[in-house]
Amino acid sequence: MLKGWKVIAKKELKQLLRDPKITIGMIIIPLIMYPLMGSLFRASIETSMRQEIKIALVDEDRGEFSTYLKQYLNTLPNVKLAEYDCSLSEAIKRAWAEEVEALIYIPPGASESLE
Repeated sequence: MLKGWKVIAKKELKQLLRDPKITIGMIIIPLIMYPLMGSLFRASIETSMRQEIKIALVDEDRGEFSTYLKQYLNTLPNVKLAEYDCSLSEAIKRAWAEEVEALIYIPPGASESLE
């Protein structure tokens, strides 16, 4: 039963390659489309990597964890860190007004709960 699969596969492949429409669709179009799509994605990623990201930080913990997190965020390229010394609800309003991409909130006692 498995011996006949080679004959059937060979017959189907010959039949597919005889029709030029199928050959174009199966071989030529992917050879053009995949490199084109790859270059478009690469250009998009490179553009997004160059843009500066604004991150706001509300630190109500002021502990070891938040210190390490701030140091790490400050070392990242293309990241602008804004520290808000206010309540969370006020920080959300400020973040909307300043068009911040992300708001990180560290609640009181976060460092203790991570130990």
